[in-house]
Amino acid sequence: MNTKFLLAALAALVGGFLLGGLIYGLIFADYFKSLMSQFPPGVMKEPMDIWAIICANAVQAVFITWIFSITQTKTFMTGFMKGIYFGLAFAMSFDFFMVAQMKFFTPQAFILDVLCSTVIMAGMGGIAAFILGFEKKTA
Repeated sequence: MNTKFLLAALAALVGGFLLGGLIYGLIFADYFKSLMSQFPPGVMKEPMDIWAIICANAVQAVFITWIFSITQTKTFMTGFMKGIYFGLAFAMSFDFFMVAQMKFFTPQAFILDVLCSTVIMAGMGGIAAFILGFEKKTA
């Protein structure tokens, strides 16, 4: 692991955290909260544990940065597109478990959550690849 890898993973973590906050915390907050209202009182944490969200973003950021460093993915657009594939795979695998286990996870919630998670992972992928490909210009 070198400095560029760590910077790429850190930037992807921050980007993923901010995108997630924007998407889940602002844009679709009311929709997802309405789904959670079906739980008995006390099941959902209010407020959420931000440290756990950061840890989840860190795992995703290190994973995608590691894959991109191995595959020499070094442009924002290539990282963004590969991030779409990773995002779809991760989100769909997790959300199929949610559909299997929880009544509130409707087909609409499944589709929206997969799309939201995919956008976040695509953004993280684009950021990580951009940092990995960044080269200092010599005079």
